[in-house]
Amino acid sequence: MPVVDPGCIPRPTVDLSPYTGVEALGIFAAMALWGVTCMQTFLFFFTANPRDTWQLRTLVVWLWVMDTVHQCLLASGNFKATITGDTMNLTHIRTEYVYSILFTTLVSVPVQIFFSWRIWKLGKIAKAIFVGLLVPATMFQFVSGVLLAAFNSRLSRPDQITAKLGLSLIVAHLSVGAAVDIMVAALLCTLLWRTYLVNGITVKATTMMIHRLILFSINSGLWTALFALLAMITAVRYPKNYIYIGIYFTLSPLYCNMLLANLNSRTYIRGGKDSDARNGIIDFSKNVQSDFVLNALPGGSTTSQSVTRATVPRPSDLKAGAEAGKRDADVKTFIV
Repeated sequence: MPVVDPGCIPRPTVDLSPYTGVEALGIFAAMALWGVTCMQTFLFFFTANPRDTWQLRTLVVWLWVMDTVHQCLLASGNFKATITGDTMNLTHIRTEYVYSILFTTLVSVPVQIFFSWRIWKLGKIAKAIFVGLLVPATMFQFVSGVLLAAFNSRLSRPDQITAKLGLSLIVAHLSVGAAVDIMVAALLCTLLWRTYLVNGITVKATTMMIHRLILFSINSGLWTALFALLAMITAVRYPKNYIYIGIYFTLSPLYCNMLLANLNSRTYIRGGKDSDARNGIIDFSKNVQSDFVLNALPGGSTTSQSVTRATVPRPSDLKAGAEAGKRDADVKTFIV
């Protein structure tokens, strides 16, 4: 009969991969993304644009502080569970994880308001969409996030989180957040295309600028919406597991990185180092060659010489150039 060493710690009889395993993976991923957030925050202030308002700088500081508190809560909850041997206890709710829901909401809502505010700047129709659709949806996400944190703080067991009311709150909170991200990206792309590319004359540099802006708008809403939908689907499909919790942990740093990536890429969106050479000004004073006869030579002889003559722009060309220049300036103003 084999002898069992009494000093050995017994192996758990339950597979912890769908529980504390995905929790740990989610925390590791969130920490890695928080490191990227710190780097991007440093780059934002190190390469600060003198035109940046104090409100924008305050927003960046707010997001970094809220995300840092979010990561501290995750680390604290995991640390306490590890040193107390509570990682195998599946009947205990970690308070730090519940509070992290509130800080995720305090990060996601300002980011969504910032991107929605960009839509406000694109005309009357955009302002109507902003007031009638995006603001109520964003406020609903804030209220549902606060209610979700308050509801979970009153529970005693993790499996109660996905009970009827809890699961409904999770689905509503995550689905509305994903819908807002998708709507903002889709509306930005559509309105930019219709406003600056479909109608009127646009110089090449402005067209390239809009294409870059559309690409970044799609990427900004894609990743946060994708992870929110994954968290919602796993909560509905596997309510007894913690898979959705691990995915939800990454939302806060994802929102921070999406905003900071947009802010730090403004030089690239405007055209990078070549923006001064391709500043969107149409030059109508191109030189052309013209041959004519000079009769002023001695002896009455004539000769033909080639000289350079500048063309005079037509009024319609001047008007088109002014319109294109105004569009270029409007797009550069749109890029905060």
